[in-house]
Amino acid sequence: MQFLDTQSMKWSEEVLKILDRIPIFARAMARKSIEKRAKEIGANMIEESLVQAISNKMGMRKESSDNDKS
Repeated sequence: MQFLDTQSMKWSEEVLKILDRIPIFARAMARKSIEKRAKEIGANMIEESLVQAISNKMGMRKESSDNDKS
């Protein structure tokens, strides 16, 4: 797995691809928010699992199609 250094944190290529899906006008804000949360918990590398955990905590997770099971 390759990691890219952007600003003060290292970001995985997978997470950078996720960021690319965020509208350009909101991308910098999202990146700053993720970096802030990562620093608060002592992370020095931003990986997909960390972004998912942050999103879940902020109530921004995707709804699963498994919710339709009866």
